[in-house]
Amino acid sequence: MTNKDNGSNRRNTGILTARDEEVLSGDSDLTRSAERDAKYRIREKVKQSFEDLSFVFDNIGEKDRELIFDDLLKQEVDHIATTLALIYMGIEDSSVDRKNPDELFMESLGVSYYLCTNERGELYNVDLNIDVERTKPDEERLFRKIKRGDGTYADFVHLHTMGSVETLYEYVIEEDTVVSISMLGSETDYEITPRIAERRLDSDENE
Repeated sequence: MTNKDNGSNRRNTGILTARDEEVLSGDSDLTRSAERDAKYRIREKVKQSFEDLSFVFDNIGEKDRELIFDDLLKQEVDHIATTLALIYMGIEDSSVDRKNPDELFMESLGVSYYLCTNERGELYNVDLNIDVERTKPDEERLFRKIKRGDGTYADFVHLHTMGSVETLYEYVIEEDTVVSISMLGSETDYEITPRIAERRLDSDENE
């Protein structure tokens, strides 16, 4: 199994450098001040990447677009799903008071079909509806599931959101064990080793 926290497993040919990946995964040896500056630069890169994609949409040719997605759709990780999830979570987390995040997300999907209409000269008759029911997961059940090695990354995120991820890190350190968390659409796992758990706890204490 591959430790997802290790940036060296990725080809660093995109917007993030190997150092950027170490910072985001909590595996860097930077000082608190240097790490804060690095995260700022990463945020600026990510924001710029969205502007770049808008430019690409307006200017890329059909053949180049086809070749890009031929490659993406062959890969193990569902980059489309994770990108949409990032956008949705960003909308939901944003403090900008615009509208319900579910409505804004679906509205953006609707506009994307409208843009396709202009691009392809075809009429897209779209009827998008979303009905989201939110429930709070049981903390103890999630913890047991992750300890057994049956947890998903969504379970880990839920545990983090509930403020209980430190307990998981402490368990990994005390038991000197590795917890593997399955990633959607990928054969590799998100692994939390004692070393990573110690770094995460130390990082949380210094924030």
